[in-house]
Amino acid sequence: MFELKCSTGIFQCIEATDLELETQKQDPVRYHEAWQGVCSSNAILIPGGFGIRGMEGKIMATSWARKNKIPYLGIKIIIIILGPPKK
Repeated sequence: MFELKCSTGIFQCIEATDLELETQKQDPVRYHEAWQGVCSSNAILIPGGFGIRGMEGKIMATSWARKNKIPYLGIKIIIIILGPPKK
């Protein structure tokens, strides 16, 4: 996890896998630190990626943002979840 500072505030990058229940079992401190970062955010950017790694964490972060009315933007996430269009 690292932070990038800019003139408008701080951007914090959180590994999606750190938000997953498996991480809660294996490394509870890392899990809670990741969720503390998400919960203290004013907005969330959820990038796509390749494959399904971290997908559970991305879905959980999206769900949390919607439930708590926090602005979020998911980039290419729906394409990953649904897969390419069928021909």
